Amino acid sequence: MPHSASKNHLRVPRFITNPPVTLKEPFNLNREDPKDYSLVEQKILNTLGVTSLPDWQIKAERKRFTPRTRAGKDILIMAEVERMKAYALKTRKPVDSMHINGPVPYQVIV
Repeated sequence: MPHSASKNHLRVPRFITNPPVTLKEPFNLNREDPKDYSLVEQKILNTLGVTSLPDWQIKAERKRFTPRTRAGKDILIMAEVERMKAYALKTRKPVDSMHINGPVPYQVIV
């Protein structure tokens, strides 16, 4: 997939995260109109050196799973929300977090 390294001329620390991505729908590598391919589908086909894959089809059912790193992240989220609540009590400001009632349920579809 397209990516490139870059030089850090300013020497300022940079952090990268690779969150899991869930597709709304599976790839379709055999579209009637080539203009309808997503950017990722185009890159896959270009890398393979073809314009379409007429025989391509999904072989298995999509499944949901929770990444094994999720439990550790949930603990960090809960601790951060508690710190936010304590700060809100001191400052009388509201807590703005989507996790205010606990970590949001999360699953990846493959």
